[in-house]
Amino acid sequence: MELTELQINASGLTDWPIWIRRICDFLDYHDGALSVINGKLFKPEPLAEESTEEQRKQFKEKSDLFRKANSYAKTIITSALTEETYQKVMDKETARDDWEELKHNFEVYAKDQLFRICADFFSFSWSLTDDVSIHVAKLKTLWTELNNGLQAKDETQLLDL
Repeated sequence: MELTELQINASGLTDWPIWIRRICDFLDYHDGALSVINGKLFKPEPLAEESTEEQRKQFKEKSDLFRKANSYAKTIITSALTEETYQKVMDKETARDDWEELKHNFEVYAKDQLFRICADFFSFSWSLTDDVSIHVAKLKTLWTELNNGLQAKDETQLLDL
């Protein structure tokens, strides 16, 4: 899957939860990238003048990890945006800021997503052009998307049967 196939635009996104999941899959490759967008890894505070050599060494390691993870995350996220949407986040300093801005802009569409996924799941029907394995994969994908949507809304998930 190419990042350009994931691009979202400012007019709206119908598959926001899927886009988030795919971007997270790309980010999971690089050490710390998911932690940056989740706010668990952040730029360390500058050291005081009287810091020890060990503190300076730890600061440099933390700074380097953040810089690399943030750069990777920012590149992955912004590569999957159209020019119009990129303009909404181009002034943000960190990948987390980009992520939060995108959530702010597109999360409204995600609320309608759960209804669409639920409707798709319950209206799922056999297509003569697809074989059984494709049908099973489509159904599993809908089931996973439905449970992910329920989890995101802090609702009870459906049991795996």
